[in-house]
Amino acid sequence: MNGRPRLLLFAGARPPETWESRVGDRVPGLDLTRWEVRLLEAGGSGPGARALALARAFRTVRQFDPAVILDCGGGSLALLLVGWLLGKPVAWGLPGLAGDDPALAPVPRWTGLRRRLSALVELALFASRDGLLGHLQRGLRARRMRVASPGAADGHLEALLAPRAARAPARLRPARYLVRFDDICPTMNWSNWDEMEQILVETGIRPILAVVPDNRDPKLMQDPPEPAFWDRVRAWQARGWTIALHGYQHTYINAEPGLLGLNRQSEFAGLGYEEQLGKLRNGLAVFAREGVRVDAWVAPSHSFDWVTVAALEAVGIRTVSDGMGLAPFRDPLGSIWVPQQFANLRPMPFGIWTFCYHLDSFTASDLAAFRKRAGQLRHRMISLADAEGLGDRPQSAADRLVGAARLGVSGLRRLLAGARA
Repeated sequence: MNGRPRLLLFAGARPPETWESRVGDRVPGLDLTRWEVRLLEAGGSGPGARALALARAFRTVRQFDPAVILDCGGGSLALLLVGWLLGKPVAWGLPGLAGDDPALAPVPRWTGLRRRLSALVELALFASRDGLLGHLQRGLRARRMRVASPGAADGHLEALLAPRAARAPARLRPARYLVRFDDICPTMNWSNWDEMEQILVETGIRPILAVVPDNRDPKLMQDPPEPAFWDRVRAWQARGWTIALHGYQHTYINAEPGLLGLNRQSEFAGLGYEEQLGKLRNGLAVFAREGVRVDAWVAPSHSFDWVTVAALEAVGIRTVSDGMGLAPFRDPLGSIWVPQQFANLRPMPFGIWTFCYHLDSFTASDLAAFRKRAGQLRHRMISLADAEGLGDRPQSAADRLVGAARLGVSGLRRLLAGARA
C-alpha cells in the first residue's frame, strides 16, 4: 500500500495504450499520480463476451477494492451495477455535446432503464457546461453533476471518499413550516401587506419574500407605487427575513411549463443560457443598487428549467424555493431546493413544508384565517436558513412521489375548471 486512494479506471474499448488520452478527453486535468490506479479493459461483443466481462469486472472490484470506480467508457450499466452491489461509488466521465443545443428533446440514450439506473451514479464529470446541461436535459440523473475544470476533477472524486454523515432524515422528524409571499413589488396591495406584516412581527415568523426587481406585469399593479419600497425591503432583511429573486420583470414570454409542469407560462424556461443569465444579472443589478442581498430564487409561475438552475449557480444563487418533496434536498448541480408544496397553512405530521401566498387577492376573512393558523403553528415555524441546513441529501423516491401526486391534483383541478367553464 502506498497510501493513495485506489481508483479503478474503465476507459472503454480502445486499446490499452490509448487509455490515458481517452480519460483526458472525458476528465480533463485528472492527476493520476494522486491515485493508485488499475485499468479495467472492455470485453468483446456478443452475449457470451459480455457475460465474461461482467464476471471479470465483479472479480476485479472485489480483489482490487477500489475507493472509487471511474467509468470513462460512455457509462457502462454492468459496471454501475457491480459498483452498487459491492458498495463502491461510481463516477462517470462523459463526453460533451459539442455543437448540440441543450434544449433539444431527450434522445434514447437517457430514456427508460438507462435513465432510471443513472440515479445510482454518485458523480458525473463533464468537460464543459454545455455537455453537462445537454445530458441533464436529456434525462441523465446522476446524484451529482459537475464540470471538471482543469485541476478540479480530483477534488470532485475525492469528495466521494468522505463518509456520509449519519442523521435522522428530516422528512421523518416532527413537521416544520415556512411561509412565502410572492409578487412583492412597489405596486402590490399595500393595505393587505401592512396587516400581514403586523401578523408576522407579532408571531415571530421569518418569511421568504419573493421580490420582483423590475415589475412590468400589469396584474401586479394594484396600488400606486410605494416611494419607500426599497427602504422597506432593507428593513425586512435587517429583521432576518429572507429576500428572494422573483424573476426579473414578471412578464411571461412563452407557454413553457418548465421542470415542475405546473403552469404553462414562463419568463425563463425554454430560453438559452445567455439570455437567462442576462435576465438574472439585470435583476440582481437592481438589488445591488439598492443594497439588498438575494438569498434564494423563486420563479414566476413555478416555471424554470435546468438552464435556469445552471445560470443561477453562475450568479451565486444556490437555493431554490420550489419543487416537490418531503424535505429540502440537493439537485445534481449542487443547489439546495426547499420544496414549496401548498398554498395555505395546515398542520402536517412530519416533513418540511412551505406555504405560498399571493396577497393581492386576499380578503379580510383570508387575513383572519391566516392570523389564527399562524398563531397555532408559530412554534414550528423555521426560516429558510434553517431549512437549508437540512438539505444535504439527494432527492428521494418519496420526494418524487409527492411531486407526482401534486401534479395529479393540479391536472384534476384544471380539468374540473375547464368542465365548469
